[in-house]
Amino acid sequence: MIMAVIVGWIFLFLRNGEDLLGYPGPGSAEEGNVLMQAMASNGLIFVVLAVSLSIWFLLVFYLLKLEKKISLLEKEIQDVKERK
Repeated sequence: MIMAVIVGWIFLFLRNGEDLLGYPGPGSAEEGNVLMQAMASNGLIFVVLAVSLSIWFLLVFYLLKLEKKISLLEKEIQDVKERK
């Protein structure tokens, strides 16, 4: 839920057009988002992509590791119940 709110605010401030304070965005569609143009011209978009993918891979790795630990605990609980 918190992540959705954060992403929503980011998109709100990075979109074309006016922001919450009423400042106008770029004049034409060709100008696009200034931040995106700057990142693309400097090749920084690839850095953002690499960081984002790294976070996703680490998250998946953590969840798989957590799933394995939970499975082992469930097996131990089942073994204890069977012994009684």
